[in-house]
Amino acid sequence: MGGSTNPLSLFLLCFTTFLTLFEVSISTDTLTSSQSLRTNQTLLSPNAIFELGFFSYTNSTWYLGIWYKTIHDRDRTVVWVANRDIPLQTSLGFLKINDQGNLVIINQSQKPIWSSNQTTTTPSNLILQLFDSGNLVLKEPNENDPKKILWQSFDYPTDTLLPGMKLGWNFDTGIEKHITSWSATNEDPSSGDFSFKLDPRGLPEIFLWNKNQRIYRSGPWNGERFSGVPEMQPNTDSIKFTFFVDQHEAYYTFSI
Repeated sequence: MGGSTNPLSLFLLCFTTFLTLFEVSISTDTLTSSQSLRTNQTLLSPNAIFELGFFSYTNSTWYLGIWYKTIHDRDRTVVWVANRDIPLQTSLGFLKINDQGNLVIINQSQKPIWSSNQTTTTPSNLILQLFDSGNLVLKEPNENDPKKILWQSFDYPTDTLLPGMKLGWNFDTGIEKHITSWSATNEDPSSGDFSFKLDPRGLPEIFLWNKNQRIYRSGPWNGERFSGVPEMQPNTDSIKFTFFVDQHEAYYTFSI
């Protein structure tokens, strides 16, 4: 059948196509300093293992987080949350790199509610990149030296220790890395009562705390595993456990 095309239908078709293309263009692993990531957009690591975006369990508080893209469960398996104790109070917000070279979450009033708070002498032309390790990195383009990374999510764990993350202390910077439970799993990612920390004093070991009460200890490292954790099997082809200590840092990590 012949007939003229409805102008409104043509407009809606073109507009929908534009939005689809825009969503695809932002769903890469990198955000540049001229872009922003809105609450309905995500970054995807190169092999689609991890995804970065905003999520909510109540539709009244929103968080920026990283979750496994490859685990298709009913609830996202979130492994890192940026603003866990300072949520967006609306679905209208976005993530960007500001003029000072900081990663910031902006609310609908254009006010920053969370910032990476790092300092840099080259704030322009930075990129934010999500890696297949689950690490979110702020750096200069084409800079691959780990020592020259300006900021990374691996330095600020929430409740999950991913392979390659360090649990422990950097004595030169005074930065301590530990994990803290959610207030309510799959309901509230704000900081809970339980924390898992490495104590570097004496023979370093890891303690589980319930607020200020110590409820578990790993025992010191015996060269192959923590002495109080016989479940750690050092002779395995799948997991490698590492403990390191010197005058600059003390940390535990593992790799797959």
